[in-house]
Amino acid sequence: MYRRAIQRAKIPLIVLLVLLQRTPALFNRAVSQFSSAGIQILQKAIFSAAALGPLHAQSGASKTQYRVQSVAGNPITYDIGDQTITHNEFGIMGIPMIIGISNNNSPAPRSWKLIGELPPGIRMTDTFEEFDLVNNVLEATFPLLIGTPTEVGNFQFQVEPWSGPGATGDSPPQTLNFAISIQPGEIPPAEAPVLNISIQDNTAILSWDYDDQAPFDLKYSIDLDSWFDPPQVSTFNGGTASNSVALNGNAPYYFRLQQANSSN
Repeated sequence: MYRRAIQRAKIPLIVLLVLLQRTPALFNRAVSQFSSAGIQILQKAIFSAAALGPLHAQSGASKTQYRVQSVAGNPITYDIGDQTITHNEFGIMGIPMIIGISNNNSPAPRSWKLIGELPPGIRMTDTFEEFDLVNNVLEATFPLLIGTPTEVGNFQFQVEPWSGPGATGDSPPQTLNFAISIQPGEIPPAEAPVLNISIQDNTAILSWDYDDQAPFDLKYSIDLDSWFDPPQVSTFNGGTASNSVALNGNAPYYFRLQQANSSN
């Protein structure tokens, strides 16, 4: 209900946030309309009037002020003159990340243009997460970079605020550069396939599904302490591996599948 009312009234987001801060009951009910990422941005108040600070004239301005809510949660302000400034971030593949951006020039941006490529798995959207880039342009005042990185690497791009929709109108003479380094995360161990066992003539017949991308080797033990390769080399037929082990005497036999090249 609150969200629809906000959209119909076309209340600027900055005014809405000030109202929400001054009306705790309304804030508690309104945040339910935001995503969890949007709530984080609201709670940290990067886009509140106090955080944004005084607005600067956009037309003819010699400096441009950007504010970035970093992955670490720290708001950083950049006053950019003639120099080139790059905001550096670090992420981990498979770990969600969120970065909030604002431009403090006046009039407030109505759209943002992305120059370059975002890390795979990261999208540029608005605080409500309703809009996405169209032809590298986002129709929003306060953009978010949000998502879960899916590739390791170093990624550089720029964001450019515009006073009108569709990257039209006025734009500050200085854009903000981003450099995001995505590092590899811990890769969870692959799940072992099911080991099928049958006994025929005092011989254990074993088979399991085999995947070249996540191979498992057969091991056996008689004391659960030391594990050995079976006497015979496993055979492969399509996606199935198989082996057989002669059961000698009354000693117990234990079998398991162990991830290839692993000592565990």
